[in-house]
Amino acid sequence: MERFCVAYDYQAALEKVQSAESDRQKLIDEQDALLAAQGEATKNAEACAAKVAEIERIRGEEMEGELKELKHNETELGKTLVKVNTLHTNQKESLAGEQESLASLLRQCDAANALLLQKTAELEACNEQLKGKESAAQEAENAFVVVREKYQNACAGVTDETSAELLSLPEQVGAWEKKERETHSTMQQCEQRASYARTQLKDLQKTAATQSKSQATIIQESEKLKAQVTESEAKIQQIRSQDAALAKLDEASLRTQAGALQSSIAQLK
Repeated sequence: MERFCVAYDYQAALEKVQSAESDRQKLIDEQDALLAAQGEATKNAEACAAKVAEIERIRGEEMEGELKELKHNETELGKTLVKVNTLHTNQKESLAGEQESLASLLRQCDAANALLLQKTAELEACNEQLKGKESAAQEAENAFVVVREKYQNACAGVTDETSAELLSLPEQVGAWEKKERETHSTMQQCEQRASYARTQLKDLQKTAATQSKSQATIIQESEKLKAQVTESEAKIQQIRSQDAALAKLDEASLRTQAGALQSSIAQLK
């Protein structure tokens, strides 16, 4: 009976040992499977880490390229802004200069018109004087002709209604000699007056010719000034048109674009 119990205990112990060995083998198999899974997981983790590193590298290169491009665009916009501001300033200065030139030309034109009116009035006055001198010269010529006829009649012995027919011959001769002297003196005066009138007439004719030339010169200068005024007005209109075109690229718009680029750069950083 005791042997049976020992055999039973031995058999039970042997079964336990076999069961434990089986469990140990299972654990070893499970451990090997876990180790294999761990190795695979490690490989997968390393592969994932490599992919992440590659993605980060590519993303970094892309962000760096975008950042460089944005910075380049910002620089170019800044240069464009400076150029536009400089051009706008130059156009404003040119406009101010053209406006000042226009004002100066208008003042010169007004002065030329005033001088033209003055010269026209002087020419008209000179023409009036010329007419008066021509009339005086004609009167002197007429008086000279009358006196000359009387003198010739006196020399020929022809009397008129003013002669003293009742005088004696010596008295008549004395009267005619006196009349001759008076007539000769009158003729000389008339000749002097006629000569002076002719001289004045020539001077006035020269003055009138000079005034006419001066008036023509003033008219030409006035026309030149008017042409310059028209040209200056056209330049001012051109500058204003250019300013209207530049208004589409004004400073506020460019600064807005630069601000947007700076915001994009800040987000990428």
